[in-house]
Amino acid sequence: MNNPPDVTMASNGPPQTVTVTMSNIGSAPAPPPRLTLTLPDDIKTVGAGSTGAGEAGCPAGKGQVTCSAGELGAGESVRFVLRLNAGPKAASGVITGVTDTGLRVRFQVTVTPK
Repeated sequence: MNNPPDVTMASNGPPQTVTVTMSNIGSAPAPPPRLTLTLPDDIKTVGAGSTGAGEAGCPAGKGQVTCSAGELGAGESVRFVLRLNAGPKAASGVITGVTDTGLRVRFQVTVTPK
């Protein structure tokens, strides 16, 4: 799993897209991966938009959001696509996440006034 780059977004601005990649480095199929994210106050996901092959969209939500994908074959990867939006009261903070296998992700979100 990768830590995505830090993100800068404007409050009440357009959504910013962030991807988190998970890979099955084993030699057998892996159960469907899940990634649970904890979002700072007034930052939310707004749904996936369109996703391509090897991508899974994360649902709209705030607070804690869980993204999931189908089974991963040996050597396969999936990119979880997050579309983040900062509301008018959003402040800069850190988004953290954990997979169902215990791997962790963390990245900084900087919110600027619009």
